[in-house]
Amino acid sequence: MQDELYSRFADPPRQYGSIPKWIWNIETEKISKAEIRRQFEGFAERDGYTGVMIVLWNNAHYMEDLFFEKYKMALEAARDEGLDVILWDENGFPSGHAGGIIESAYPEHTAKCLDMQSCPARGGQKYTFELPAGGVFMGAVIMDPQSFERVDISASASFAGGLVTCGIPAEKSGDWQLMVFCLRAAEPCNLAFSKRRLVDYLSEDAVQSFITVTHQAYYDRFPEYFGSVIKYAFYDEPAFWHIEGGRIWTGGFNKKFKEKHGYDPLTLYPALFFDIGPDTASARNALHSFRSELYCECYIHTMQKWCAAHGIGLTGHMDQEEILSPVSISGDLMKVFEHQDMPGVDQIFAYGRGSAAYKIVSSAADNYDKPAVMCEVFGAMGEDMPIENLLREAMDQFAKGINFAVPHGTWYDGENNVIFPPELSFRNKKFGPELPGYNAYVKRASALLRGGRHICDIAVLYPIADLQAHHKFGEGDPYLGGNIAGHVNYTQIGEALSLCIRKDFTYLHPETLRKKCSVEENRLVLNNAENREEYQVVILPSMDVIHLESLEKLWQFVQSGGVLLAVGRLPSKSAEPGGDGRVYDLVSRLFPKGGGRHIEEFCPRALCDALSDTGMTFDVECGEITVFGGNFTYIHKETGGRDVYFFANSSDTPVSARAALCGRKQLELWDPHCPEQKREAAACRFDQNKTIVTIELEPVKSVFYVSC
Repeated sequence: MQDELYSRFADPPRQYGSIPKWIWNIETEKISKAEIRRQFEGFAERDGYTGVMIVLWNNAHYMEDLFFEKYKMALEAARDEGLDVILWDENGFPSGHAGGIIESAYPEHTAKCLDMQSCPARGGQKYTFELPAGGVFMGAVIMDPQSFERVDISASASFAGGLVTCGIPAEKSGDWQLMVFCLRAAEPCNLAFSKRRLVDYLSEDAVQSFITVTHQAYYDRFPEYFGSVIKYAFYDEPAFWHIEGGRIWTGGFNKKFKEKHGYDPLTLYPALFFDIGPDTASARNALHSFRSELYCECYIHTMQKWCAAHGIGLTGHMDQEEILSPVSISGDLMKVFEHQDMPGVDQIFAYGRGSAAYKIVSSAADNYDKPAVMCEVFGAMGEDMPIENLLREAMDQFAKGINFAVPHGTWYDGENNVIFPPELSFRNKKFGPELPGYNAYVKRASALLRGGRHICDIAVLYPIADLQAHHKFGEGDPYLGGNIAGHVNYTQIGEALSLCIRKDFTYLHPETLRKKCSVEENRLVLNNAENREEYQVVILPSMDVIHLESLEKLWQFVQSGGVLLAVGRLPSKSAEPGGDGRVYDLVSRLFPKGGGRHIEEFCPRALCDALSDTGMTFDVECGEITVFGGNFTYIHKETGGRDVYFFANSSDTPVSARAALCGRKQLELWDPHCPEQKREAAACRFDQNKTIVTIELEPVKSVFYVSC
């Protein structure tokens, strides 16, 4: 009887292969059919790639007839060579300006920036402010700096000659702070090579105009290639920080907020710029989370719906994913992927730079039941990148839940004009000979690790409420996350679990905890159709602010016998208004005597000991292992009713590791490196309800253990 899973591993279909960026770094008129076909033949037959992503690099003829003529040559060649194509949605990057077309054709749909002007004020007086050119008055609020009382006085405003005058009610005696809020067109993106105005990511109408001049323009000319040759659309590095100070806003914000929440948010606006007393945390959470929701719904979901209607999927990645706080970059690095077919991440500049972000993005896929996770990898790592890093990166990423590779990259002129090396194709004397092995490895590993069910015992609450509560405009560099509280430690916890303690986990978004998780006996269960996960332990990273509903659910979990472990600062404030007292009450009851366990200062050893002290049998347990120059990591998935364990040694150190796997299992050893797809019975022994295996791995090697 044929083993279908092994057949997929031994001879993977092409959808599991890697698809590199293929960058048009030459004048459009010089692109030829013969050269396209020569390169595609090399990519397919010599490198082992299964497609290309055609990337435009400030193409002078973008969206002109000549451009589409050359693009069709590439589509025809890909069809004939059996290659897939990913549709790049821009001319350069970041995504969102359509090569400048948005600014010229739809200026009303460019990104907007929220400004605030402020001055001391007294009752009965009038104050005049000059609006910026084209500025739109959003409203005016006065705040008592002592009591933090806030009053919307927008109705008193009058306009003349670009000036807005606000009257303070006479009965409001004493000293107040007057704040006037306005919206204006944001300046062009500040990247030196892309000084264009971006689309308003927070407006569905604006994003529809972007789709019209990009995605739809391709479909109008090449409908027969969508779904057959073109398999995905790809966006690259859209970000809030491109808009001045990260203050991206939109004209319909207040109306849409009121439609959802039932009240006007204007009196919350001061919290974006100031401390407003006890309401600060809840106000910032209300505003920042709604902005993230608009970004997710109006930008990503709008593109996703278009792609689905036209037979392709959507992938792409945000910017600066490794930064501790995403609030000034992507808003919410998990929520943003809720509607995207394939969440994605970027790994650029140096080995391991984006490591901490891998689990955030792959956890988003786990939360939202997405089978595939993309990584754009090797960009700007240079020609001196060690050859071994091809596999090092792949192993680290597979073990953290990534299973679709987009190497960066190959270049049309790959010999004379490689802007961001390395050039990863058959033309490169250093990397060319290694690519067939790399691509065969990626294809086999992807075939086993894409889809299925992720198995782990530990959830780490994603502390987005705390990150939003501490974020205000005007402090810190938005490119680096703005003002990030010093106690934030969730990625330290994640990296310690993955790389030191070696117990796999999932970041759990508060909304997922509320909507999808149930408490069943001593387990917290993530109720997805495919990726159903069960957690014995939930870890609270250091935080001041938590969603009250999260804490209520975790209280139920502890009462049922589950383990709640807090690492660092305990929460004391609610992300919702009026909930601080209940948060204080629950935290006081949980810690230290109510079943919750508390580590006051983060330390990998203390965290490891605390997990050991639970007395639980974890899904995978490894002894202490020390490696250098890389990592020893694993992931466990269940696919087609079979267990698939992947162990990877990306380090320079040989590893001999004893691993205890929960349950009594007959296992086979499958070798993803071996051209003959080596398969043999694994040497196992049983210890009560555990299967004990000894993993022997040379440097930069990995292995699969698959249940029979």
